[in-house]
Amino acid sequence: MPHTLRFLRVALVERVYPLLVEQFGDYLPDPSKLRVADGFVVKYDAEGCQTELKPHRDGSVLSFNIALNPAADFEGGGTWFDSLNSPVRIDEGQIVSHAS
Repeated sequence: MPHTLRFLRVALVERVYPLLVEQFGDYLPDPSKLRVADGFVVKYDAEGCQTELKPHRDGSVLSFNIALNPAADFEGGGTWFDSLNSPVRIDEGQIVSHAS
């Protein structure tokens, strides 16, 4: 996925890291050291392959999800947060960030 990797490298520096500093900067000892520790792409397939990620906690201080597809391309979806008792759904190019 070279196109996605190129997009992400630019988006991290220009948009994602500044957003995380704005949202969580008071809790970060040194915001200039923000780095992706575990980046991966999840491709869901309603036809029986990858249909979900089981509830879990990420192994980092902060996490974010970026939607790579338009929300109109699929039904359901989103990132479930127990504290909200609901999924947060985002559209292509949008981000949801949270404490891990």
